[in-house]
Amino acid sequence: MTETGRSVLAESASAPVLQLIWSRALIVGMGCVLAGLLALPGRTATTKYVNDLFVFLDGAHRIAHGQVPNVDFHSSLGPLTFYLPAAGYGLSGNMGGAMPVGMAILVLLLAVVAAEIVGRRMHWLVGLPLAMFLLLIAAAPANPGERVGELTFAMFYNRVGWAALGLLQVMYLPRLPGAGGSRGVDAACASFLVVLTLYTKITYGVVALAFLFFMLSTVVRWRGRRPLLALSPPASQ
Repeated sequence: MTETGRSVLAESASAPVLQLIWSRALIVGMGCVLAGLLALPGRTATTKYVNDLFVFLDGAHRIAHGQVPNVDFHSSLGPLTFYLPAAGYGLSGNMGGAMPVGMAILVLLLAVVAAEIVGRRMHWLVGLPLAMFLLLIAAAPANPGERVGELTFAMFYNRVGWAALGLLQVMYLPRLPGAGGSRGVDAACASFLVVLTLYTKITYGVVALAFLFFMLSTVVRWRGRRPLLALSPPASQ
């Protein structure tokens, strides 16, 4: 093989790796920007469902004073819906930053997971808009489908569930050629998304578990299926 042919093969092999690196960097960068827009003002803007917001702030106040969700106070929601604003309250030091800072932490975690899942399975032309859309759903303090300008952190658990389920469904796609990755990393990402939905709202967790079992059973069936026609090389004369 000539030197020119070797250089062409080396460039073609390095192209998917470079694409993976910068697409993952862009997804994480988008998450950092959204997290900064949430956390840096340190204020909560709300124009609707104020009573729902007070439920989360009350939970954060209770946790800050040593109470435990579903032990000292009860709710139909998962404990993560109260630990997130409690973490934001602890970092910001005031109730105004409880929800924005808590959601900023979650958006950063989702961005890292999205970079791993979407970056290795989808071309950047499709993967980047999808990752941006899912991160925006989780980060934007508004309920999708309502009028523009109605800002609220109420029912944020729905947006978290939609984003997590969207990323989990992308894991059904095979990895791109040359993308690499390991089963351990995939298992960690899937476990994070399932635990996130389970501890946010149980209905999303049940759907995540059902889809995870469906995905695993499909992989097992594909690996156990034998080809209908097996071609063997001709015997040597």
